[in-house]
Amino acid sequence: MIGPDSFELFAHRMFLAVHTTPDQVQAGVNQYVSESGLTVVGYYTKLPLPKFTMLRWPDTRELTEGKPAYHVPTIQESGIAFRALANRLDAWHTDPTIVPPHTIHAMMSLTPSSRGKEGEVALEAVQAALPGLTITEGFMVAARARLNEYGAFTGEVEPRGEKVGIVAADPADLGDLHMVADELLERSYYAVEHGPTTRHPGRTKLYETHWADT
Repeated sequence: MIGPDSFELFAHRMFLAVHTTPDQVQAGVNQYVSESGLTVVGYYTKLPLPKFTMLRWPDTRELTEGKPAYHVPTIQESGIAFRALANRLDAWHTDPTIVPPHTIHAMMSLTPSSRGKEGEVALEAVQAALPGLTITEGFMVAARARLNEYGAFTGEVEPRGEKVGIVAADPADLGDLHMVADELLERSYYAVEHGPTTRHPGRTKLYETHWADT
């Protein structure tokens, strides 16, 4: 593993009307990011009720003249975006504590990053590789706000949506998540949310694997 890069945790969830689809959430996110210039990343889950969980991945790996190519959300900006989207998407309930103390959480793409593998890894294969954990099917909903060389929003929005597996686990299971991300999913990078402990505040850690160099 290379890294991890570590960021202050933001992981809030909104509960949506039963008819809400991931396409509707993606459209709402795209529109909001185009208006605000604030990058949004998260995922949609359908069962037992539709939900949108918003995370914070201030990924600065892509640079323009040494500066971030995309908006990097602060905790304050993440809160602003979450509240605005909850209103826009008609959320009927919100929960800011989806990563409890002494737990970890991850949204893991089922699409390999490596050039040698095409298609998606079946959710059942991920579940088989992590037999002691429950993997929930989800759909990534994200839109990045591109910046110019002066750090100003260009108006360009880059949406991204794909199937993902969601896992909540004990920190002792982190090694198994690393194995699945690297060997089964062949991800170049992935993030793990770490709940607070008595010694450390909640953090999101961005990990890279050897696939980032291929």
